Amino acid sequence: MACERLVDCAFFLRFRKETGRDQYRLLIASYCQGNLRDACKRLEYERVQGKTAPPNLCPSGYLARERS
Repeated sequence: MACERLVDCAFFLRFRKETGRDQYRLLIASYCQGNLRDACKRLEYERVQGKTAPPNLCPSGYLARERS
């Protein structure tokens, strides 16, 4: 079962097509579309802070580096 926020998640929308970066595909498969969705730090951030998580906040809680 996929995360209920999948269609509007800035992280998912930004990194879903990063075919050369396996770590993002693994995060998406595990958190966005897999069994770790309840442990997503993006969802936790939004619950605690009451605002949308930064686009580069990974579901694991780390900040993603943008390509230069």
